[in-house]
Amino acid sequence: MPLAFPKNHRLLTPSDFKVVFNDARKVISPHLVCLFKNNESPHAKIGFALTKKKLPLAVTRNRLRRVIRESFRQQTTLPCIDIVILARVGLGEVSRQTLSQEMEGVWQRLCKKA
Repeated sequence: MPLAFPKNHRLLTPSDFKVVFNDARKVISPHLVCLFKNNESPHAKIGFALTKKKLPLAVTRNRLRRVIRESFRQQTTLPCIDIVILARVGLGEVSRQTLSQEMEGVWQRLCKKA
């Protein structure tokens, strides 16, 4: 996966998300909850459930998706898991640098738990 983010690395359909929600394990950080489940594909997949209730502005939700997606794209050691990212209160006020650092910790913990 040389610096690409193809469609097959994303959770796209409601059924993709439902599989993760029904049988998920968690990694919790100060601003995020990451639900994950082993998958059958040869790579990790990611999806976002950033709600208007936690992040009312679309601009904020999109910025966070971009930062997290970029961090995910650069990971080469993630196991074959499906990941759903959920927002916690206060995520909208987090700087890009802080979020990137937090995501590095999340990826490391996911590698250990999966």
